[in-house]
Amino acid sequence: MAETMVINPLFRVGGKLEVSVRIEQGIISKAMVSGLVRRNFESGLVGERVDAAWHKAARLCAFCGESHRFAAEKALGIIEDLTPLDEFLLAFNIAVGHIKNFYCNILPDYVLFKRGVPFIIGGESADIRFDKKQNDLNDEHRVKVMREICAAIKVVKDNRSKKIGVIDALKIENAILHLKTAYEMMCEDHDRLCRMYEDMYAVGGGSTNFIDFGGLPRCSEKAAAVTPIKSVVPNLDKVTRDTIRCWRDDRGKICYENKSAYSHLFLAEYDGMPYEMGAIARQKIKGKKVRCSVMDRIDAITEECGDIIHILPEQLEAAGKMGEGKMYRRPSDGKRIAVIPASGGSVIHSCRVVGGIVKEYRITSPCNWNLGPQDVRGNPSPVQTALLGTEVPDREGAEVVVSRIVHSFVPCIYCGG
Repeated sequence: MAETMVINPLFRVGGKLEVSVRIEQGIISKAMVSGLVRRNFESGLVGERVDAAWHKAARLCAFCGESHRFAAEKALGIIEDLTPLDEFLLAFNIAVGHIKNFYCNILPDYVLFKRGVPFIIGGESADIRFDKKQNDLNDEHRVKVMREICAAIKVVKDNRSKKIGVIDALKIENAILHLKTAYEMMCEDHDRLCRMYEDMYAVGGGSTNFIDFGGLPRCSEKAAAVTPIKSVVPNLDKVTRDTIRCWRDDRGKICYENKSAYSHLFLAEYDGMPYEMGAIARQKIKGKKVRCSVMDRIDAITEECGDIIHILPEQLEAAGKMGEGKMYRRPSDGKRIAVIPASGGSVIHSCRVVGGIVKEYRITSPCNWNLGPQDVRGNPSPVQTALLGTEVPDREGAEVVVSRIVHSFVPCIYCGG
């Protein structure tokens, strides 16, 4: 007998998300993922002066704020390219994002934390396999890691000079030490998680197309769109928005008259096909033989975080040699597009400026690639593909499995709503 199960809202996704699945004979046969947050951020930037639009766009997201800030600066024509300091701050922000995602979004699906992490599906009856001692250790690490992360961010913030683009490199070395301490605990908790939930390597796969636009030194320097047949350098002109099942039209305007829509998120596609984006995509593009599953995505996040932290001292040394501060320029009219790496993949900002006023602004975030609805041809998004075909033991077990699959994409739907 078929049964439809709706999880609304699914928390820890940077907004409100509804997941609806149809279960037939213990297998998910249909899945719909609906972003229910309407920020309409793009429309709010149209008509603004360039400086005002820059300040607004730079505050788009708490997890990948530096990525959106630099993308806005490039798209609006305020800077031509990133400075060594920008590259350090970007890499630092992505590493922090990976650690925060691991402890705040992923781990609560597996660990019964004592405090500070609400909305755990299933509660104490969920599939929690750690004993009390292991749970307490994970909880202790989470608290310590958050303290180290806050300390690292504070060091960077306090030691950036009032002169734009200049830092005290010697003092900021302490921030890297805080980050390394947090990462060591993350590795320990990650290894324990992999051993206890080895079966999650067989859950949540399905994606065969992967894309990344590069730009992250030593981690994703090469941009590529990978399919089972070929790998090509992506052309930004082939990146499209499929809005057939979105309550927004192609220009970002609200359109509730669309009867086939069920999400505020549009689906970003490349050459008319859905692609998965994120740390696992970057690992595949680097040529690593990795599979695609819930635990493989978590492995990729952990490994990439370590790669980034490893190169931070080198980037900091380059930033410390800058001497003069960051140079901003007077933006000129025209149409520009900027692509900047983020913890969840790549953010794309494109805008058209006329007379110093923003006439058009578009933002494409990783959640639009991974968590969008079906496209006009019925192709499911990566998260829907990951849900389809998943075996579930019962209704409560289905909620836990669905939550783990969705959170393995480290979604943050505020960026794309």
